[in-house]
Amino acid sequence: MENLINEVSKYLVERKRYVSYKVILLADVYLSLAGSLVSLFFIAALSWSAYATVLFAGGVTTFLVFWLSGTSKNIIRHASMKSMGRLCFAILLSDILLGGVLFWSDWCLFGHHLFAFCLLDFLVTTVVLSGFRVTL
Repeated sequence: MENLINEVSKYLVERKRYVSYKVILLADVYLSLAGSLVSLFFIAALSWSAYATVLFAGGVTTFLVFWLSGTSKNIIRHASMKSMGRLCFAILLSDILLGGVLFWSDWCLFGHHLFAFCLLDFLVTTVVLSGFRVTL
């Protein structure tokens, strides 16, 4: 078991100093999805299929937006804080796409609820991802 843990940690860490950008990308997607679910819990009580749709659509859109924008690179603290504008733009674009999915889905999340969800999701995800970047 200890050997397995050592092998996994060697795979996740590049050159023994920096974490791989693939791991950062997956952590960003996971934290963004967690922020989206927390935001959705506060806005509306929906069915489990709605939450599954948010997880799937949010996972796909967040992964594509973060991967295409390259926010998982430049993970050193000072470089990461300089690229907060790019990270915030990626979060905003991901929220707009997820809001579009929720708008055109079968669940009644319109108007003020949809706006409140997108705004709260943007704020929660920005705080969580900024905190994550600082702790690296």
